[in-house]
Amino acid sequence: MAYMAACPDSDSGCTSLSVTDIADLAWFKIAEEGLREGKAVGEKTGWFQWDLWENQVTDHWDGVVIPESLRPGKYLIRHEIINLELAPVQFYPDCAQLDVHGEGSSTPTAEYLVKFPGGYSVSGE
Repeated sequence: MAYMAACPDSDSGCTSLSVTDIADLAWFKIAEEGLREGKAVGEKTGWFQWDLWENQVTDHWDGVVIPESLRPGKYLIRHEIINLELAPVQFYPDCAQLDVHGEGSSTPTAEYLVKFPGGYSVSGE
């Protein structure tokens, strides 16, 4: 999965954020891959993560597209792999800073925003 969050200070970007500040960011999803179409949950090769762990295919995410309509500014991008096979589930997040340019003016509405930690629940709700 890939999420983005706008940095609160457009001058310094995300460099001055503390751990508490990052937990307050509102993230929106821009991409996800999970179970391949036509595959069943129990089929290991049906999951996109299978390519990463078993086949060492790492170029699938080269094509994540930043929404063209997104308002310019400084953002964090969070790429995350979730290993659903293990109990408890394991999360492998990684973040980077982005400076988005363009003529977009859109920002996601509250219904598309989530915070981390807290973006997931065991019950899936």
